[in-house]
Amino acid sequence: MHLAHLGIAVFVAGVTLVMGYETEQDVRMTPGSTVSTGGYDLKFLGVNKAQGPNYIAEIGDIELSRDGQILRLLHPEKRSYISSEMPMTEAAIDANGLRHVYVALGEPLADGAWSVRVYYKPFVDWIWIGCILMALGGLLAISDRRYRLKKRRERKAVLVAAGGTTA
Repeated sequence: MHLAHLGIAVFVAGVTLVMGYETEQDVRMTPGSTVSTGGYDLKFLGVNKAQGPNYIAEIGDIELSRDGQILRLLHPEKRSYISSEMPMTEAAIDANGLRHVYVALGEPLADGAWSVRVYYKPFVDWIWIGCILMALGGLLAISDRRYRLKKRRERKAVLVAAGGTTA
């Protein structure tokens, strides 16, 4: 039970930290432009078209860096499905144990520019770790023999009070 309560504390801390320190930006980006969030720089390199199995995609190339060092290339997508012509956005996510950076392509704008949404969310993994600790604590509490013995004693007491046998 203590593990489950620790999980609740980690979950609440995670939610509080995410809500307090997250940033969200909607920016207009042209090839070569940069946006900064949470100590990271995201450089928009451009968009390429690609054919998927049942969709046509416009795939963005965005360079994620920190202190001038490139960490990863992110590839958010804007997909148009052939059967429904419904546009869908596939966000690119870079995650580590301390933060998540999400990038989503919006709509194309004039002169090769795109609307880009950038999210920086620190401590998201704490929310998941808290949920896992709560589940493990619940499983351990359910498997505790003391609770099963207590239920058995309560059933015996009810049977004896009703005049039944305990055998």
